Amino acid sequence: MTQYHMENGAPSHTDITRLRQGQVGGQFWSIYTDCEHQGKDATISFLEQIDLMNRIIAKYSDVFQMATTAEEVRQAFSVKRIASLFGVEGGQAIESSFSILRLFYQLGVRYMSLTHNCNTPWADQSQVDEVNSKLIKNNGLTEFGKKIIIEMNRLGMLVDLSHVSKQT
Repeated sequence: MTQYHMENGAPSHTDITRLRQGQVGGQFWSIYTDCEHQGKDATISFLEQIDLMNRIIAKYSDVFQMATTAEEVRQAFSVKRIASLFGVEGGQAIESSFSILRLFYQLGVRYMSLTHNCNTPWADQSQVDEVNSKLIKNNGLTEFGKKIIIEMNRLGMLVDLSHVSKQT
């Protein structure tokens, strides 16, 4: 963390200079891990990234402000800070656990994509739609996946449908 600087980043990465130049008022920080972590240590990987983002927000507290509600976004904007929200890229993060989904919400996650580059046990990602795909299919969204969406709706977490198959 001591070697991480957001003042001027690589051309393809987010940095403070370009956020300010673009007059960005809010930023969803997308948290992602590779598919190989699914069923092993995906949750730990996501939790470590949430921790890192919290430390970045604290380090640059004159620039960023954590926000989990619309009111907090407006408040950050009123003091010229960039409202920072978390999003999870890939439902594998929750390891098919409602408790982990709720924990992520408590930690500030406000959207989750159901899939990313891999299927979850309860939803298919978009590559299953490709001709001759060899990916194992759930035939869309399973009953468990539907319950995940119901819980996300109850919490007020956005359901991100990018990366999902047509059937999902």
